[in-house]
Amino acid sequence: MTHLVFEQNPQGRDFFISDIFGHKRKFERALARVGFNADAGDRLFCVGDLVDRGEDNLEILGKQLHWNSFHSIIGNHEVMLMEAFENNQQDQDFDIYSFGRSSTAHAANGGKWFSMLRPATREQAVWGRAVLQDFLAGRDVAPVNGIDAVVHGHTLVTQPI
Repeated sequence: MTHLVFEQNPQGRDFFISDIFGHKRKFERALARVGFNADAGDRLFCVGDLVDRGEDNLEILGKQLHWNSFHSIIGNHEVMLMEAFENNQQDQDFDIYSFGRSSTAHAANGGKWFSMLRPATREQAVWGRAVLQDFLAGRDVAPVNGIDAVVHGHTLVTQPI
């Protein structure tokens, strides 16, 4: 298994964010509130859940793909998106009572927007599917935007680390 180590940021500041859920305006307001400036060397690390619930999912994914200063890992909502795609969940209606289907979990957690996309757009939205599959199978993978893999989990702590 490979991993990426980020050196201390000598130019700017590092910010960590999660649970964007496709809400572009809230995301941009949060960045503005802290004065985020990628041109000045600031870096942004998202620890999962870029998509679902909001209306700007593709724009948020686009930012992650095209900003050199934006590094992200796959959260449970991205996993549900990829599983829905893998299960060929496309234009049919979601049935939140069909337990055991990942597409059901994805829809129940805000992912119905994905079924409304054109197939070509849907394919683009699942940006790292092949890389993730290779990584999980233990095969070497080429870096995606300079990141091989980042692992994220919900670990409760009583105080900041």
